[in-house]
Amino acid sequence: AVISSARVPAAAQVQIAVAAARVDGLPLPILDMDTDGHDWADEPGVNLGDVGLREAHLAYVIYTSGSTGRPKAAQVRHRGLRNLLDWYVRDFGFGPGQKVLVLSSLSFDLTQKNLLAPLMVGAPLYLADGDQAEGLFQPQLLVDIIEREQINLLNLAPSAFHALIEADRAEPRKLRSVRRVVLGGEPIQIDKLLQLPALPGVRPRR
Repeated sequence: AVISSARVPAAAQVQIAVAAARVDGLPLPILDMDTDGHDWADEPGVNLGDVGLREAHLAYVIYTSGSTGRPKAAQVRHRGLRNLLDWYVRDFGFGPGQKVLVLSSLSFDLTQKNLLAPLMVGAPLYLADGDQAEGLFQPQLLVDIIEREQINLLNLAPSAFHALIEADRAEPRKLRSVRRVVLGGEPIQIDKLLQLPALPGVRPRR
Protein backbone atom coordinates (compact mmCIF):
# COMPACT_ATOMS: atom_id res chain seq x y z
CA ALA A 1 0.00 0.00 0.00
CA VAL A 2 1.16 3.53 -0.72
CA ILE A 3 0.22 6.77 1.00
CA SER A 4 1.15 10.31 0.08
CA SER A 5 2.78 11.41 3.32
CA ALA A 6 3.68 10.25 6.80
CA ARG A 7 4.25 11.79 10.23
CA VAL A 8 6.68 10.48 12.78
CA PRO A 9 5.66 11.53 16.32
CA ALA A 10 8.82 10.67 18.22
CA ALA A 11 12.30 9.28 17.98
CA ALA A 12 13.63 6.98 20.66
CA GLN A 13 17.31 7.65 21.18
CA VAL A 14 19.34 4.51 21.72
CA GLN A 15 22.68 6.18 21.36
CA ILE A 16 23.10 9.91 21.95
CA ALA A 17 25.68 10.66 19.25
CA VAL A 18 23.82 8.74 16.57
CA ALA A 19 20.40 10.14 17.41
CA ALA A 20 21.71 13.69 17.52
CA ALA A 21 23.27 13.27 14.09
CA ARG A 22 20.06 11.86 12.67
CA VAL A 23 17.47 14.29 14.03
CA ASP A 24 19.41 17.52 14.42
CA GLY A 25 17.24 20.39 13.22
CA LEU A 26 14.08 18.28 12.93
CA PRO A 27 11.02 18.83 15.15
CA LEU A 28 11.24 15.41 16.80
CA PRO A 29 11.03 14.86 20.57
CA ILE A 30 13.96 12.72 21.75
CA LEU A 31 13.72 10.14 24.53
CA ASP A 32 17.18 9.83 26.07
CA MET A 33 17.29 6.48 27.80
CA ASP A 34 20.29 7.50 29.88
CA THR A 35 19.08 10.81 31.32
CA ASP A 36 15.28 10.54 31.10
CA GLY A 37 14.95 7.24 32.96
CA HIS A 38 13.29 8.92 35.94
CA ASP A 39 10.29 9.71 33.72
CA TRP A 40 9.27 6.06 33.66
CA ALA A 41 11.08 4.69 36.73
CA ASP A 42 7.78 4.08 38.52
CA GLU A 43 6.13 2.30 35.60
CA PRO A 44 5.53 -1.48 35.85
CA GLY A 45 8.34 -3.69 34.59
CA VAL A 46 6.09 -6.35 33.03
CA ASN A 47 4.92 -6.64 29.45
CA LEU A 48 1.82 -4.74 28.45
CA GLY A 49 -1.39 -6.65 28.04
CA ASP A 50 -3.52 -6.55 24.91
CA VAL A 51 -3.28 -2.97 23.64
CA GLY A 52 -5.38 -3.66 20.57
CA LEU A 53 -2.48 -4.03 18.15
CA ARG A 54 -3.37 -6.23 15.19
CA GLU A 55 -1.51 -7.69 12.19
CA ALA A 56 -3.15 -5.26 9.79
CA HIS A 57 -2.00 -2.21 11.73
CA LEU A 58 0.76 -0.01 10.36
CA ALA A 59 4.27 -0.77 11.70
CA TYR A 60 6.21 1.95 9.88
CA VAL A 61 6.39 3.90 6.65
CA ILE A 62 9.35 3.97 4.29
CA TYR A 63 9.90 6.24 1.33
CA THR A 64 10.86 4.51 -1.90
CA SER A 65 11.06 5.60 -5.52
CA GLY A 66 10.26 2.14 -6.85
CA SER A 67 10.35 2.01 -10.65
CA THR A 68 8.97 5.51 -11.18
CA GLY A 69 11.79 7.61 -9.74
CA ARG A 70 9.20 9.60 -7.80
CA PRO A 71 9.43 9.22 -4.00
CA LYS A 72 6.37 7.78 -2.31
CA ALA A 73 5.61 6.42 1.13
CA ALA A 74 5.06 2.67 1.36
CA GLN A 75 3.24 1.20 4.35
CA VAL A 76 4.71 -1.82 6.15
CA ARG A 77 2.16 -3.73 8.21
CA HIS A 78 2.83 -5.63 11.43
CA ARG A 79 1.95 -8.91 9.68
CA GLY A 80 4.89 -8.71 7.28
CA LEU A 81 7.30 -7.26 9.82
CA ARG A 82 6.52 -9.98 12.37
CA ASN A 83 6.94 -12.73 9.76
CA LEU A 84 10.35 -11.32 8.82
CA LEU A 85 11.50 -11.03 12.42
CA ASP A 86 10.27 -14.49 13.40
CA TRP A 87 12.21 -16.00 10.48
CA TYR A 88 15.35 -13.98 11.23
CA VAL A 89 15.41 -14.81 14.93
CA ARG A 90 14.68 -18.50 14.37
CA ASP A 91 16.86 -19.19 11.32
CA PHE A 92 19.92 -17.32 12.56
CA GLY A 93 19.74 -18.46 16.15
CA PHE A 94 19.32 -15.07 17.82
CA GLY A 95 19.71 -15.11 21.58
CA PRO A 96 20.96 -12.91 24.43
CA GLY A 97 24.54 -13.81 23.55
CA GLN A 98 24.41 -12.17 20.13
CA LYS A 99 26.13 -8.81 19.74
CA VAL A 100 24.94 -7.06 16.60
CA LEU A 101 26.50 -4.04 14.92
CA VAL A 102 24.15 -2.18 12.56
CA LEU A 103 26.13 -1.46 9.40
CA SER A 104 23.46 -0.23 7.00
CA SER A 105 21.59 3.07 6.92
CA LEU A 106 18.84 3.42 9.52
CA SER A 107 16.51 4.54 6.70
CA PHE A 108 17.07 1.31 4.73
CA ASP A 109 14.06 -0.99 4.90
CA LEU A 110 15.86 -4.21 5.77
CA THR A 111 17.90 -2.51 8.50
CA GLN A 112 14.78 -2.82 10.65
CA LYS A 113 15.34 -6.53 11.23
CA ASN A 114 18.81 -5.81 12.59
CA LEU A 115 17.44 -3.12 14.90
CA LEU A 116 14.50 -5.12 16.22
CA ALA A 117 15.65 -8.76 16.30
CA PRO A 118 18.30 -8.23 19.02
CA LEU A 119 15.82 -6.29 21.13
CA MET A 120 13.29 -9.14 20.84
CA VAL A 121 15.67 -11.60 22.50
CA GLY A 122 17.48 -9.32 24.94
CA ALA A 123 20.69 -9.07 22.91
CA PRO A 124 22.81 -5.89 22.84
CA LEU A 125 22.55 -3.67 19.76
CA TYR A 126 25.39 -1.41 18.63
CA LEU A 127 25.25 1.63 16.37
CA ALA A 128 28.43 3.02 14.85
CA ASP A 129 29.34 6.61 15.67
CA GLY A 130 31.44 9.30 14.00
CA ASP A 131 31.70 9.31 10.20
CA GLN A 132 29.94 5.96 9.98
CA ALA A 133 26.85 7.45 11.64
CA GLU A 134 26.86 10.15 8.96
CA GLY A 135 26.51 7.52 6.26
CA LEU A 136 30.19 7.20 5.30
CA PHE A 137 31.36 3.59 5.11
CA GLN A 138 34.60 3.48 7.09
CA PRO A 139 35.98 -0.10 7.12
CA GLN A 140 38.85 0.64 9.51
CA LEU A 141 36.52 2.34 11.99
CA LEU A 142 34.15 -0.60 11.79
CA VAL A 143 36.74 -3.31 12.41
CA ASP A 144 37.95 -1.30 15.41
CA ILE A 145 34.39 -1.21 16.79
CA ILE A 146 33.95 -4.93 16.10
CA GLU A 147 37.10 -5.73 18.07
CA ARG A 148 36.35 -3.33 20.94
CA GLU A 149 32.76 -4.50 21.45
CA GLN A 150 33.38 -8.15 20.48
CA ILE A 151 30.64 -8.10 17.84
CA ASN A 152 29.71 -11.62 16.73
CA LEU A 153 26.99 -11.08 14.08
CA LEU A 154 27.10 -8.93 10.94
CA ASN A 155 24.53 -8.39 8.18
CA LEU A 156 25.79 -6.55 5.09
CA ALA A 157 26.45 -6.75 1.36
CA PRO A 158 29.27 -9.02 0.14
CA SER A 159 31.29 -6.08 -1.24
CA ALA A 160 31.10 -4.32 2.13
CA PHE A 161 32.17 -7.47 3.95
CA HIS A 162 35.19 -7.87 1.68
CA ALA A 163 36.12 -4.25 2.47
CA LEU A 164 36.14 -5.17 6.17
CA ILE A 165 38.38 -8.13 5.43
CA GLU A 166 40.81 -5.88 3.55
CA ALA A 167 40.87 -3.51 6.55
CA ASP A 168 41.64 -6.42 8.88
CA ARG A 169 45.15 -7.37 7.80
CA ALA A 170 47.02 -6.84 11.06
CA GLU A 171 47.56 -9.49 13.69
CA PRO A 172 45.73 -10.44 15.78
CA ARG A 173 42.67 -10.33 13.57
CA LYS A 174 40.15 -7.75 14.71
CA LEU A 175 37.28 -9.74 13.21
CA ARG A 176 38.06 -12.86 15.25
CA SER A 177 34.97 -12.35 17.45
CA VAL A 178 32.62 -12.63 14.44
CA ARG A 179 30.73 -15.94 14.42
CA ARG A 180 28.01 -15.32 11.86
CA VAL A 181 27.85 -13.13 8.74
CA VAL A 182 24.57 -12.67 6.85
CA LEU A 183 25.18 -11.50 3.27
CA GLY A 184 22.66 -10.30 0.71
CA GLY A 185 21.80 -7.71 -1.90
CA GLU A 186 24.56 -8.77 -4.29
CA PRO A 187 25.85 -12.03 -5.82
CA ILE A 188 27.79 -14.02 -3.21
CA GLN A 189 31.11 -15.58 -4.26
CA ILE A 190 31.31 -18.72 -2.14
CA ASP A 191 34.83 -19.58 -3.32
CA LYS A 192 36.07 -16.19 -2.17
CA LEU A 193 34.46 -16.60 1.23
CA LEU A 194 36.11 -19.98 1.72
CA GLN A 195 39.50 -18.31 1.37
CA LEU A 196 38.92 -15.69 4.06
CA PRO A 197 41.68 -15.90 6.69
CA ALA A 198 39.65 -13.92 9.24
CA LEU A 199 37.01 -16.63 9.58
CA PRO A 200 38.77 -20.00 9.97
CA GLY A 201 36.39 -22.90 9.54
CA VAL A 202 33.71 -20.74 7.91
CA ARG A 203 30.83 -22.79 6.58
CA PRO A 204 28.84 -20.95 3.88
CA ARG A 205 25.13 -21.58 3.87
CA ARG A 206 22.74 -20.56 1.10
